Amino acid sequence: MLWVEDLHWLDPASEAALEMLTERLLAPESAGSRALLLATTRPEYRPAWSARVERLSLAPLAAQDSSTLLDDWLGSDPALAPLRARIEASARGNPLFVEEIVRSLVERGVLRGERGAYAPAAPVEEIALPETVQAVLASRIDRLSPRDKEVLQAAAVVGRDMPTELLRVVVDLPGADLAASLERLATAELLAPAGPPAECAFRHPLTQEVAYRTQLLDRRRRTHGAVARALLTIHGSAAPTQAALLAHHFEEAGEPLEAARWHEHAGRRVARSDPADGVRHCRRVTQLLAVLPESRETLVLELTSRIARLEIGRIAGIEERESQGLFEEARAVAERLGDPRGHAFLLTSYGRLCGLAGDVAQYLACAERAAELAEGFDDAALAFEMHVVLAHAQLAVGRLEPALAIAARALAELARLVGLREAVGPSTAPAFCRIWWALASAYLGNAAEAQAGLEALLADEKHGGLEALCGTHGFLCEVLRLRGDLAGALAHGRRAAELAEERGSPFSRVEAAAFLGAAELTAGDVATATRTLETALALARARRAALWYEPRILATLADAKRAAGDRPGARALLAEARESVERGLGWRLSACDVELARVRLLASEPVPDRTAIESALESVEALATELGADPYRRSAARERARLAT
Repeated sequence: MLWVEDLHWLDPASEAALEMLTERLLAPESAGSRALLLATTRPEYRPAWSARVERLSLAPLAAQDSSTLLDDWLGSDPALAPLRARIEASARGNPLFVEEIVRSLVERGVLRGERGAYAPAAPVEEIALPETVQAVLASRIDRLSPRDKEVLQAAAVVGRDMPTELLRVVVDLPGADLAASLERLATAELLAPAGPPAECAFRHPLTQEVAYRTQLLDRRRRTHGAVARALLTIHGSAAPTQAALLAHHFEEAGEPLEAARWHEHAGRRVARSDPADGVRHCRRVTQLLAVLPESRETLVLELTSRIARLEIGRIAGIEERESQGLFEEARAVAERLGDPRGHAFLLTSYGRLCGLAGDVAQYLACAERAAELAEGFDDAALAFEMHVVLAHAQLAVGRLEPALAIAARALAELARLVGLREAVGPSTAPAFCRIWWALASAYLGNAAEAQAGLEALLADEKHGGLEALCGTHGFLCEVLRLRGDLAGALAHGRRAAELAEERGSPFSRVEAAAFLGAAELTAGDVATATRTLETALALARARRAALWYEPRILATLADAKRAAGDRPGARALLAEARESVERGLGWRLSACDVELARVRLLASEPVPDRTAIESALESVEALATELGADPYRRSAARERARLAT
């Protein structure tokens, strides 16, 4: 059983994770699972999946239950009967309202005694009752001592859960004085009872809301600024781990430039784990900078936040019009800055995005221009990053020998130049350079070397990055399939698919499924392969992610349809695939996959068209020879041999 309280307080990343979990639980394949998800939320919060689950509304307390609650708090003194009736009428079944009204009356001194045995200390008809629970809480906060009120209001700005050290720095009190104040606030049940030693929390979210909203705007802003600077002091060099929190506090403090800096940090930091939140942070950078005078720093933030959005689009999908608009805006900013380095990174981000959407020629053009710009700098790390991208682009257009040579040179430079590995830092470029070298090797006919290279990469714990790990397993699936090791291919393909699901990236999910589906089909599991490939195709098209695999997926899916006896379905899929290839879209080697699938379909017809089969085989052989793609030459030869028997 999973229990989640207060869904309306979820941060975007947790909300996305819960949505993914509910989708999994609601999927047909989970029908027999023994899992129960219970969640509580305010009525106005309606997640997208709420219509598909059972909703239980928590009704107000019935009259008898309200009376029982008042017995527990007030007692049974007959003199309190008129007051009880007024409280019941005001609270209308809200138990929090009942509790807070009684606490407020005790603090005001109009009730005497103890819980469960109170008596009026003033004529009950003269006792005024607030109209809302917020008003009750506000009056209770107003009656606090100046120090306790200051601590509570500062705590409200910090958040619902507060590290006590952060609160101490903000209110600038000695530890003992702060501890005493927190104890008094907990005794008053405004804060929760003491929990972990280094943390405290509000007893109820509404208490925090009231303590926050009743402060004057200038005071709130000053406190937000104090919280942000306290976070910087406490976390020091690790402050980027708090980027989203810093952005929030600086924005609420009315410091747009600082807020933009930290939103940009936050956007890049969460881009892979929570793409939607990454986009939100980057868009906020643009909105905040719009009110500031232009400077070099604002232009740099304009550029980097747009590059980050393009990178997020590559991972999670983005509309073509939006990506082109971002590119044009960012290019204009780079030109105003006179920043060839930023321009190079922009080109690689946009180029990869174009390539993954199917336009591999544009990818190569961008990568070549970025490499030219990098060569104008005395910056080995920049040159390395740009050459890794160029190797990938060469692979995409089928230039296997240049791709292998560029990747090999980049890896040699990484090993030869002192300090280059440190300068590259935590980048995934070294791992991907090894992957591109291995993939080029495999398609050039050196699958054993490619397998050894990818297995060494998996064994190297320092290669890091879930994206690189997912890609390594996915490409090992492909290499092992080419070598005929179907058990190994399936194991790595399934691991790639698991990692892609964990990562939540549409691109990684499509890529892993493209390789796994091919391995499943080669192993003879037609039904599973069909499900894998159809899911990948739908996701790629819906999210415009990894569309350069579309012709290959269509071809493999056509093979699966043919194997299942659905020749009309296979013909329709191959017609789509051939149209994409003719338009120059997709990974260049996919043209071989498409024509080989066409050969097998034509050969399965009751009366095979020998002329069309020969034309398709010649097309595969010509392209494989042009590109040096040995596995495809061998596949064409196997098809010829099979047709000759």
